[in-house]
Amino acid sequence: MKKLFAIAACVGLLSVGMANVATAQNADSAAAAATTQVDSAAPAADSAATVAEAPAADQVAGEEAVAETGFHQELKTKFIEGGADFMATVAIALILGLAICLERIIYLNLANVNPDKLLRDIEKALVEEGNIEKAKEVARNTRGPIASIAYQALLRADQISPTVVAGGMKVALITTIGGLIVALILQIFYNYILSLVEGILNRMEDASITLLDLIVKYDAKKNK
Repeated sequence: MKKLFAIAACVGLLSVGMANVATAQNADSAAAAATTQVDSAAPAADSAATVAEAPAADQVAGEEAVAETGFHQELKTKFIEGGADFMATVAIALILGLAICLERIIYLNLANVNPDKLLRDIEKALVEEGNIEKAKEVARNTRGPIASIAYQALLRADQISPTVVAGGMKVALITTIGGLIVALILQIFYNYILSLVEGILNRMEDASITLLDLIVKYDAKKNK
């Protein structure tokens, strides 16, 4: 049910975003058509309504100023100025990113439970009542990854011993220390390589600027 709800939310977000993209593209086409019509009718309008166009122009300018103050109108204007093809790709990327974020937020919020309450219920069934099957049922009927881990641990309760747990913790600590040492060594080389790359890029930029200056001087000398 939670996956169905997340998918429905993602589909709704995608449909709203595509509608906004289509609206902006239609607005671009309508603005171009209106501009063409105004350009074709300009000579006749100038000769017929020279005196009456001043109040109308002031009113239109005021309405446009009020309309352009809105965030949605400003966003639509920037969308049209950036080009429908390029800005549509950016808008689709934004819609997909927001849809993925929304799906993850919904899923993780639904999977989030109170671990203290879960452990208290398991402790009550396992320690106080001595009923491991009831403890398994508590973990199985609780959603979330913590409950899944608890259920798998209860399934293997007969195989768990302090010796095995201590040995696993020892291996985990040793591998963690080894990984940190390797990361520190490689981080030193990474920083050195990164500094070399940045130095090369800076020299490339300086050389490009100097070369452009030389070309400008050459063209100026040639045209004399």
